[in-house]
Amino acid sequence: MSENVFAGIDFETVAPHIPTDDVENDHMFLMSIARDRSPSMSSFQGAMKKSTQEFIDSIKQSKSDDEILVALTEFDSRIDYYDFNPVDDMPTNYRTDAGMTALFDAIIVAQKHLFDGSGNGYLEQLNASGVRTRGALVIFSDGQDNDSRASASDARKAVELLKKQEILVAFIAFGDPAKGIADQIGVDPQNVLETAATASDLREIWGIISKSAVSASKNAATGTSQSTFFSV
Repeated sequence: MSENVFAGIDFETVAPHIPTDDVENDHMFLMSIARDRSPSMSSFQGAMKKSTQEFIDSIKQSKSDDEILVALTEFDSRIDYYDFNPVDDMPTNYRTDAGMTALFDAIIVAQKHLFDGSGNGYLEQLNASGVRTRGALVIFSDGQDNDSRASASDARKAVELLKKQEILVAFIAFGDPAKGIADQIGVDPQNVLETAATASDLREIWGIISKSAVSASKNAATGTSQSTFFSV
């Protein structure tokens, strides 16, 4: 793993993205997932791992499998980043740690890898190579940030930057505190999905996310605008 810094935020890149030259389609959909693994999420470990695998299987079985690339940002006090690759390569293991919650930092790390406004984001790189590309950031969290260098205002600016580029931002809120955070950082209400996070709830949510990703990949192919992620 190599050390990286974005605006003073330390994180580890665990896997590099697929080279743009290896992308053969003329359109792609990039889905970036930021997933909380702080101790308060520990009761969801088994259900999260199983439902993540079901999400991967669902995408693989769809006709859009080769049109979707997935990145994963996992966070507690530490942030680990797995860059954009086919869904087959998405890590399925999910274990909470003993750290705190650097939610705002994780959002900024995910945002900059997806689109940073200076041409370095992967979506920008693909568009520059001639691939019509759309994207989304989907955030999983259960509560308050308590360990970020970035502020809520910084995270809101990151969300606003993505939205201005017609990049969808969605939030899976594990309870009311997280729903409040989603509102604080500017996620549109129609793109906030609250859950009690039972095993069946998580399976349903990942199922919705996979259908939304497939729908968004079709919109990328046609150039259709989309303002709601969960429009399936």
